[in-house]
Amino acid sequence: MDADLNLRLASVRIASVARSYGMEIRERGLSKCVFHDDRTPSLSVTPSGKFGADLFNCFGCGAAGDVVGFLARLAGVDRRTAFKAVLNGFTPSALMPIKPKAKVRQPEAISRFAETALEEGAEADFRTLSELRGISEAGLRLAADRGFLRFGRYSGERAWAVVDPAAKSLQFRPLRAGTWFGDRKAMCPQGVSTLVPLGLSQLDRAQRIHLMEGGPDFLAAHQVILALADTQVDSWAAIGFLGASIEPSPEACHALTDKDVVIWAHADAPGIKSALRKLELITPHVRSVSVMVASELIPAAKDLNDLIKNPGGIEAILARREVFHV
Repeated sequence: MDADLNLRLASVRIASVARSYGMEIRERGLSKCVFHDDRTPSLSVTPSGKFGADLFNCFGCGAAGDVVGFLARLAGVDRRTAFKAVLNGFTPSALMPIKPKAKVRQPEAISRFAETALEEGAEADFRTLSELRGISEAGLRLAADRGFLRFGRYSGERAWAVVDPAAKSLQFRPLRAGTWFGDRKAMCPQGVSTLVPLGLSQLDRAQRIHLMEGGPDFLAAHQVILALADTQVDSWAAIGFLGASIEPSPEACHALTDKDVVIWAHADAPGIKSALRKLELITPHVRSVSVMVASELIPAAKDLNDLIKNPGGIEAILARREVFHV
């Protein structure tokens, strides 16, 4: 696509498209999603690339793409039709009627996706992911044995996925360095929700819980579990939230009743804010809770995955074993 077309596409804002249909979303940041019944803002709009074109991503229903994809979803037309409409100064009346809000796919449907599209992974997959993320193969295999790590093809290439055993949450990342198109780190299939945290199914047996944000940190926590647990691995669990804006539901808070919890915060302002909000919500339920910031253990570490990549990361964690009630 030449520079002129890119500039013309970048000049059309997603918020303007939404307003043309009588819907209000913010030019930047989080808004309530227009594609599903959204109780809390989960639709993110951000600029991308040298032209600053808008990209959208809903952490609730999984809808994502550029302004053309946004219009195609909203109007219920194919991408080619939406592309022409955007370039020619679209009007809602020129396109098909707006589609009703999509329902988030139910767990049973996601389970069918998981059964057909996900694999347990070959030796090479674990080796590649271990080298890519700096997480031990033993830690990755613990996550896989618990049903949280799978492999497959997504968006035309080999990928790894974090998935809830009940398949309520599913998110893919490329099995290589770098991001997906549009600088997106993670993607999920259309209609799949990421609102349910990973790992809730393990809480019945576990007493000590690592709670964190993001798929890489979730996998890294399983290496930490092996380092701390000795032979009592089943008494430890990890809970992963697939977005900083996602808060523990009342059900998730109740599942943490009488547990010892460590919240791993990302070492930036949004990460600290998210961790403190989770601390506020779960404190009335848990037996004990602490917030750990990776940069306090290793100054250069931004998150838990960064921490264990560092040669002294695991040793730094073990030096604070009292926080984990070990």
